[in-house]
Amino acid sequence: WRFGAAMCKITPFVQGVVVCASVNTLGAIALDRYLAICFTMEYTITRRIAKFIILWIWVFSVCLMTPWAIFYRQTTYSKTPVQTLFICTQHWPEQYQERHYFLGAIFLGCYAIPLVLIAAFYTLIAIRVWTRDAPGISKCSGIIYESKMKVLKMLFAVVLVFTLSWLPLYTIQLYFYYGETMPPALKHTMHTIVFPIVQWLGSSNTSVNPIIYCMYSKKYRKGFKKVMKLYCLKKNNHETHDSPIFNYSSTHINHRVLNRTTIKRVSTMKTCSFKRFSTFKKNGEANAKPEHV
Repeated sequence: WRFGAAMCKITPFVQGVVVCASVNTLGAIALDRYLAICFTMEYTITRRIAKFIILWIWVFSVCLMTPWAIFYRQTTYSKTPVQTLFICTQHWPEQYQERHYFLGAIFLGCYAIPLVLIAAFYTLIAIRVWTRDAPGISKCSGIIYESKMKVLKMLFAVVLVFTLSWLPLYTIQLYFYYGETMPPALKHTMHTIVFPIVQWLGSSNTSVNPIIYCMYSKKYRKGFKKVMKLYCLKKNNHETHDSPIFNYSSTHINHRVLNRTTIKRVSTMKTCSFKRFSTFKKNGEANAKPEHV
């Protein structure tokens, strides 16, 4: 560990809070969708309620991960008289306390309970979508059937990806706490190679969900394309306006347009003056003819 004793406490705590908050946010989203679809007329959510839910998720995550900020500690090991090793790890008063905390707080609060809630809410949504028919449309309608299948596939994919993303990490940790003692070489390999991979896999769950929504939701794809087009257009306009070539060309074009406009106005004024003069001349001749007669 190269970042000092303070970061040894802060880093695991912040990582745990963020992961716990993101996982429980997925559960809150599943609950919101369930209430919005299954209780459309009765369910209304205000901005105040949404802020309260978000605040509650973060407070719950901070409270759940506070022991990590307390018991993570930097430890010094002297491998040789001239070589010192710093390791950031947990130091609980008793080993069983660490095991119970992991099982009761981390595994249940950040994986098992949110997984059960997400699966339950999405299952109820799937049942509701499948059994409800639009008025005046037959059950055998191909469009309705295809739309329902897309919704079911999307919900199943969300639950499956969440399960598979976090399952390897918690399986390995459960084995560490409750399984047999590993050989030192295997334990070193698990800590240096396997653990970073499974941690990355679990954290990638949040970034995979938008891809799933894009695959199965046409509205989501349209909205995503619209946002990307606006971003690219804004970026291109910003780069173009900052370019000296654009400034020169735009100024040059503006001068040309201004000159053309001025010439056009002058020519128009000349034409109008000529027409007025011709009309005046003709009227004068017409009025003068009777006098000669």
